Amino acid sequence: MNCPTPPSSIPSSSPPKRPVTTSSPPGTPPRPNSTQPRAELLLARRDKDRADERVRTAVPTRRTADTIQADLDTAEDAVTLLIGEQALARNEVKEAGVHADRVRRGQSDATTLLTDAGIYAAVLSDTIEIDPAHRDRWDPALVGWADAVIVGPDDLDRAAGVLTGQPGQVLISGPAGPLPDGIASAPAAAADFLTALADGTVRPDGTVTLASPPHLIIGGYDRPVIGRAARIAAAEEELAVYTELLDEATERLGAGETLVADLTAELDGAVARDAAETAQTNLTAAKGRHTRAVDAVEELRPDWDELTGAVTDAKAKRTGQAANLTAATETLGTLRTLWTPPSRAPRPT
Repeated sequence: MNCPTPPSSIPSSSPPKRPVTTSSPPGTPPRPNSTQPRAELLLARRDKDRADERVRTAVPTRRTADTIQADLDTAEDAVTLLIGEQALARNEVKEAGVHADRVRRGQSDATTLLTDAGIYAAVLSDTIEIDPAHRDRWDPALVGWADAVIVGPDDLDRAAGVLTGQPGQVLISGPAGPLPDGIASAPAAAADFLTALADGTVRPDGTVTLASPPHLIIGGYDRPVIGRAARIAAAEEELAVYTELLDEATERLGAGETLVADLTAELDGAVARDAAETAQTNLTAAKGRHTRAVDAVEELRPDWDELTGAVTDAKAKRTGQAANLTAATETLGTLRTLWTPPSRAPRPT
């Protein structure tokens, strides 16, 4: 029987890291990164090179039931963890799917709440178009405000009231005006905000310095991060990453369940083998006792035969004596019938 690989050195594939989301405005808490692997226990020697596998197959090792049970307990614990990992990954895929669907429709949590309240609102990064020649300037400047929501000046106070339960959400509003260089199009209510960010310089190292308010931003993005297309691409990439994580978690869980099944079968075989060996040992011992008993009988047979002969002689002698006694009894009876006692003379008076 080929022994399943024990789970003592089980590797776990490292899932791809979650894409870094850089589009949250200051103060907005990031979405939880909860899809790191929870179980680092399963899938060991199964994934070794084929030579080792052939050696193990050709020369199977015989393991005790206690050793197999210990490995089975470890594998079952690992499967429990992997079930949790799969559930977390499935939840992340669900959340990423909902997020991607909202992004495709140009929405966010905040804009959904505002729209339901009858307030027109739009995500800043979804409504701005940047001149490609100015992306190195405007992408870094706007990335921290990408999730900000634009509302009309007349709706600002009411919008703030609707979003009371959304701490950290940024609202942008202002009067219409000209757009700064590099911005191809944007909502009218964002003009003042964009103009305030326009006084900036791209340095040779890719960083951007802004004068109002004074701060420096690290640039060097390898792809557009502001604009509807960029926002959709980022959401779909995030969904793809979480889907891959779920696939990997499902694969690890399947391998773990297979290992548990293999170890269970091996344990059943080991228990049956031990029972068969115990029965064979008991049978061998019984045969030994039987052989010794037969030998003892053979050793006692002469004495038995002698005693049997003596018993036979005694029975024959007793039979003869009984016959003699019977004959004597019959003779005595005959004599009694033949013998007449003598007459006695009368006594003198």
